[in-house]
This record gives sequence, C-alpha cells and structure tokens, in this order.
Amino acid sequence: MSETQEFIFYLQLTEELPQSFFVLAEHLAYYQISLVPVQPDDLNNFDESSRHYLVAQITDMTSLSRFRELRRRYLDVALMNKRFFLFHLSSFGSVVMADKIERINTYYHFPLPLSYDVLSRAISGLYYREKKQFQRWPGGRRSRLPSLVAS
Repeated sequence: MSETQEFIFYLQLTEELPQSFFVLAEHLAYYQISLVPVQPDDLNNFDESSRHYLVAQITDMTSLSRFRELRRRYLDVALMNKRFFLFHLSSFGSVVMADKIERINTYYHFPLPLSYDVLSRAISGLYYREKKQFQRWPGGRRSRLPSLVAS
C-alpha cells in the first residue's frame, strides 16, 4: 500500500531561505508533512481545482512589505475563493480582513514567538483536520424509513 505524501508550501518572501525554514521543516517531518518552498510569483500557476496549504512566516520588515504586496495583488482574492489555506506566522499581528477570511476557514494566525514544537503540532493538527473536513462528503446520511410496529 503506497501512502500519499503530505506537503505544505512555504511562502519564500526573502531572497534566501531563512534558517527557521529548515527547523520548521524538520519538526513537521515528524508529523509526515514536507515543507516545500515556493516563490510568490508561482502561486498563480497552482491547480485551481484543489485547495493548497501555505505557511507565511513574517520575521522582518522586508518580508512584511513583500507579504503585503502579495496580498494586494493576489492572495486575498485566492483566500476568499478558498484556493489556499494560510498559516500566518507573524509577530506583526493578523491581517486586516482576517475576520472575514477566518469565517470561511482559510486563514489561521500564529503570534510569534512560539516554540517550534508547539508550532509544528498546531500546524499539523489544523492541516489534517482541514484536509479531512475539505474531503468529507457534503451530503447527509441516507434516510431510513420508520419500521412498522404492530399495535
């Protein structure tokens, strides 16, 4: 029996991958999740028929400005259309339209600093719960006729 590989995309907002990417990837590997780096320009090329999971870690002002630019150009619309689920790791606070996005379950904010153990446990728990909920059959149970009881 072959198992499918679970993966989450890591939004690379700087020129080089930060050291925290490798630490987070190592912690998520314990939960059988691979962390795959992706450039912001590549998000347009993703398959629209399935939901993708992103981690955006905002650690400095440069990555914050690039993240805001990405939100303005593309990400807010993609989150509203349920193309992505965003794990936002930031000490700058949640995004402005987070209430609307959280209501449709496409956004979760993690305030930094957090330990990588707690962070990876929370991300993997949300990932598996959202993936299970997204793949669940939308219909209800099959109806049953009441049994005839002789009086």
